[in-house]
Formats: sequence, structure tokens, C-alpha cells
Amino acid sequence: MGYHDLFSGFQNSLSYMGQAQGRIQEGFYRAYDKENPITPQQSADFTSAFVEEDFAARLAEAQLKALKSHDEMTQTLINIKS
Repeated sequence: MGYHDLFSGFQNSLSYMGQAQGRIQEGFYRAYDKENPITPQQSADFTSAFVEEDFAARLAEAQLKALKSHDEMTQTLINIKS
């Protein structure tokens, strides 16, 4: 897997995390809206957004570590050639 693929995956994880956070915000808003209360489906979506946000954060962390390892490996190869 190349650097571009790793970086693209990292960006996608951050985007997915942002989408989940938006759904979490909406869930909090709807939970306290007396005129338009949260439905059971929205409640389930709100709950799953927490899990998805956590997964995306963990995936982004792993991808960031992979990017760092890739950079370190590249630097080592450059040093060997020098």
C-alpha cells in the first residue's frame, strides 16, 4: 500500500468521523426537542453514530501510525542510499 493510499484512507476516516459527529449532534438536538421528539429509528441511528465515530477514530489513528511508519521507512532507505 502506497503513501497516497494511506493518506487517502486517513482523510476518508476523518470525513466519516465528522459525519458521525454530525449525527450525534442531531441526536442530542432532537432528544431535547419537545415539539418534534426523537423517533425510535433516530434514537437507534444516534446510538450507532457513537460506535461509528469511535471506529473511525481508531481507524484514523491506525492509519496515522502507518503513515508515520511509511515515512520512517522511506527516511531509512534514503539514509542507506546516501
